[in-house]
Amino acid sequence: MPTMKRFIKRSGFTMAETIIALAVTGIMVMANLMIIAMMKNQNQIKEKRFFDTVSVIVENIQASAELNNRTNKITFHENGCVTFTLIRNDRYLIKKIQIPTSLKLKQNHSVNVTKNGFISPQTIRWYGTDARLKYKQKFQLGWSGFNLEKNY
Repeated sequence: MPTMKRFIKRSGFTMAETIIALAVTGIMVMANLMIIAMMKNQNQIKEKRFFDTVSVIVENIQASAELNNRTNKITFHENGCVTFTLIRNDRYLIKKIQIPTSLKLKQNHSVNVTKNGFISPQTIRWYGTDARLKYKQKFQLGWSGFNLEKNY
């Protein structure tokens, strides 16, 4: 007659199963933290590239205004883009760049560049997606472009 093994009914997990479950959970938490850190770093890189591009275009617009003796305009739109309007040889040239998705404006803001290339002092406030102030973009009087202050 064959011998019958008795199986003991257990409740709960063994120590090995518990350790494996904790290890898998720990790996998932670490992976999520790394992804969040990488996204934050990627947003910072996009924001820096955006403000560097705006700075170069502002310098070009100021030079163009003085060279062509025409008033030019920069418009920051709350819908996610910046338009640079230059008048050259009685033609309007418009350049658009996208605002990074990690930055928001509460309202549209226009910056006029006079015929001699000057910009009046003004401040544009940039907010993060959490509605907290992230940057202050301060246009200085004259040819100095703008200064960017980061709020932490």
